[in-house]
Amino acid sequence: GTFPTGEPCLLLNGKPYKHLGVLDQGYIADGIYTPAADQLYVDDILALKDLGFNMLRKHIKIEPQRFYYHCDRLGILVWQDLVNGGRHYNPWVVAILPFIGIRLKDDHYQRFGRGERNNPRDIDARKAFIEILHETYEALKNTVSLCLWVIFNEAWGQFDAIEVAELMKSIDPERQVDHASGWHDQGGPDLHSLHVYFRKFKARKDEHRRPLALTEFGGYSFNIPEHNAAQRVYGYRKFQDIDSYLSALEKLYREEILSVKHLAATVYTQVSDVEDETNGILTYDRKVNKWENADILRAILKEVRKIENE
Repeated sequence: GTFPTGEPCLLLNGKPYKHLGVLDQGYIADGIYTPAADQLYVDDILALKDLGFNMLRKHIKIEPQRFYYHCDRLGILVWQDLVNGGRHYNPWVVAILPFIGIRLKDDHYQRFGRGERNNPRDIDARKAFIEILHETYEALKNTVSLCLWVIFNEAWGQFDAIEVAELMKSIDPERQVDHASGWHDQGGPDLHSLHVYFRKFKARKDEHRRPLALTEFGGYSFNIPEHNAAQRVYGYRKFQDIDSYLSALEKLYREEILSVKHLAATVYTQVSDVEDETNGILTYDRKVNKWENADILRAILKEVRKIENE
C-alpha cells in the first residue's frame, strides 16, 4: 500500500499502519528460554503497549503457543524470525562489509556460512532450512497477530533469499516477508530493511519502491547492576545515569525517526537486557522498566505512529 503522501507503506485491514516495534529475543533471567509462568509474556506485552509500541519482532526464536495467544488476546502485532542456521559465519560478511555499504549476492554460499553448492552435507542443510520453514508456518499459521515473516537476519546462513521469500509468500500469501533483514539486501520482498547502529540513520531511496523499514536500531545501554549479574556491559551507546539515557533516546526518536514521515516500520533493540547485553527497555529480571517515567518518549512515540495527511 501507500501512505497518503504516495510513499510505500504497510497496511493493516487495508489501511496504512506504522509498525512501531521492539526486538524480542525471548530470554528470561531465571529460565533462559522458558519463563516460570506465562504471566511474564503478559507483563512484557502490556509494558510495551503502555509505552506506545504496537509490534514485537520475535528474534531467532519460536515461542510456545501461549506467547502468541497472549499477543492475539492483548493486541500486539508479531514479526516472526525464522531460525537461520548455517555454518561458521564470516565476520567480514556479517559484521564489517555492511557497515561500509558493501552488499554481496547470496548465491555464493560459502561467504554466507552455507558451505559448498554441491556438497551433499550442505545441500541437505539448505533443504533442512526449507523444511523448517514449512514446519514453522504450520505451527504458527493460525496466529492472528503474526503479520510478517523475517526470512534471514544479518546474513546469518543466508542463501537465495529472494527465492526463499517467494516460497514463503506462495505458502502464506496473506502475510508480508522481510527477505534479508539488515544486511545484504537482494532487492526482494517486501521491505527495504535496514539495521543502523553506531551512525545516524538517513533515509535512502529504494529503487524497488518497497516500504522503508528500520528493522533494528538504538540498543542504548543503561545498566542497573543489582538487576543484572553480567560481568560485562554491552550496548551501542552506554549511559551511566537515567537522565542522560532517556534524553539520548528522546533525541534519537525525535531527530532520526519522527523526522522521516514515510518510515513504515521501526524495531528498537530491545525488550529486555540479556546477560551482558544491557540495552533492554526492561531489566533482565523484569523488575525495572527503564522507560517507565519517560513521558516525553511516550509522546514522541505517539507522534511517530501518526500517518501524515490522513
